[in-house]
Order: sequence, then structure tokens, then C-alpha cells
Amino acid sequence: MYEEMVEKGTDLSKKYNVKYKYIECYLDDSNEINFRLKNRDRMLSQIKEIQSEESFKYTIKNSKKPPEYKCLVVDTKQPLEGYIREVMNYIHE
Repeated sequence: MYEEMVEKGTDLSKKYNVKYKYIECYLDDSNEINFRLKNRDRMLSQIKEIQSEESFKYTIKNSKKPPEYKCLVVDTKQPLEGYIREVMNYIHE
């Protein structure tokens, strides 16, 4: 999501000569997102809830992905069993 995180990740993968993997967990349901945010153990730097749906959607839409790498997007509205195999296959390819 943040450009510096992507840059650090790609730099580390090059430094240690390993494949870089990027998995985006996507959920298009602001009510469910707010429920999950409010009911998780969070760090102080993490948001507690969506304050503005418009700005949240803007942030998600403009998340930074490394253009030179294959990225996997999973719909986390599904149960974990619905996408975990795809995630594991992506990690091991």
C-alpha cells in the first residue's frame, strides 16, 4: 500500500536473491472492514475504523503495487478455505 514498503520489500528480495511476492487482501464491504478493524488487536499506528469511506476508497484504489512483479489479489470476503490454495501456489511458484 505504501511506496516505501514496496521499495523495502523489493530491495530485500534483490539483496537476498529471493523472489518477491505481493499479495493484496481485498474486501469491498466497508461495514465488514469496519467490523474487522474495530475487533482486532491493533498497533497504535493502525487505524481503528474507517473515518471517511471516500478517502478510504481513494487509498485502496491508489495502493502501490510493484509494476515489475506479478501481484495476487484475494477477495477476503470469502472464507480462508476459498483462496488459501491459490495463495500457497502463488508463494511457491
